[in-house]
Amino acid sequence: MYFVAGGCIFYEVISLKKISVIMLLIFFIFSANALAMKFYRSKNVGEITLAPSGIFEIKGAISNIGQPFTNPQFIKAYNFKKGNIPYNKGVAYFALGGRSIYFHYDSKNGGSGVISQIGDQDIKNTVSVGMGIPTQLNFVEASSSRYYILINSDPSGLIGPTHTVIGRQLDGSYVKYFDTADIKRKYFKDPRAFHLSEDVLFYEDSIIVPYHNTSNETQRGEFRFKWDDKAQWFGIEQVQVSPITITTTHEYYTSNITSDQRAQADKVAREIANYVLAQKNLTTDLDKVKLAATIVRKISFEGKYGSDPNKYYRTPYGVFIAKISTCAGTTTALGRVLEFMGYKWAHANKNRWTHQWCVLKMDGKKGYADPAFDISESVGYGEYQAGENAVRETLESQK
Repeated sequence: MYFVAGGCIFYEVISLKKISVIMLLIFFIFSANALAMKFYRSKNVGEITLAPSGIFEIKGAISNIGQPFTNPQFIKAYNFKKGNIPYNKGVAYFALGGRSIYFHYDSKNGGSGVISQIGDQDIKNTVSVGMGIPTQLNFVEASSSRYYILINSDPSGLIGPTHTVIGRQLDGSYVKYFDTADIKRKYFKDPRAFHLSEDVLFYEDSIIVPYHNTSNETQRGEFRFKWDDKAQWFGIEQVQVSPITITTTHEYYTSNITSDQRAQADKVAREIANYVLAQKNLTTDLDKVKLAATIVRKISFEGKYGSDPNKYYRTPYGVFIAKISTCAGTTTALGRVLEFMGYKWAHANKNRWTHQWCVLKMDGKKGYADPAFDISESVGYGEYQAGENAVRETLESQK
């Protein structure tokens, strides 16, 4: 009896262990999903400028603690006129959604001795950063319990903007994850020939920085900084972007869209094209494309901005019929209209984690058409760049 009872107890324990293992697996699965990194748009929280005179100019700080002082040695080193010139030092802090980040500054030594540290209130737990003219501080939201600061330095400089990302780790320490100035030197033989975009993009667990060659516009690409949860650090990938070519071959619909659904969307696209071409007062290609983009934009705003399981959002069917779209969808929708109007066009940034629009020739000139923005600014001749964050903010502000 005891043996049997013991056996029963034994099997009961095994059963409980199995249940415990299953429960732990479920916990870790859900925990992994809950803890998976996801970045959102950045919000500007302030600006720091180190003026030629050596004075830190700080905007957007909640508090700025410090007293000016004079430093004849600094004046002499920069060959300033004799006299007392105030220099400053102190601590300023900026609000980040209930948190604070501190900027420690001290220009008493001048030149390379200028102190500019960002991080904790305790200067020992800060990261040294270079100041540009100006330097923008942007709070990067994330789904984790941490937060990140994206520092856009000197966008007006000759070498274009540089980006630094620092963050607060789980143990409370501040670290610098990457600096694009260093990355440019590593990846490009002549870093000055490549400019980074001021519009940094956020896609799931990656921070994306587009770039282009200033002398050869066809050399474009992007750096993708992907968060590695295991390493607790960012990995880096350089992606080259193929030159934009204007063509008559486009895939407007995904494979799951039926022939009837395609016909419904194409009917709307043809109606728009015929309406635009019937306007005899429109004598230039630019005017015709502007009207077409205006109509597509209006229809897209009648629907929802976002994605859906059927992936209608990136097709003309999503814009015209299902009433859901992103910039990928408005681009293909306008492209379909343009094709019915007789234009060849190219899909800028197709299948990429960034903003998309149409490229085409109008009145013998290369131009662009983007129905996601205000048409007065997003249809025209020449080159065109737009940031995904700016597009999303524009769409949301008009809902």
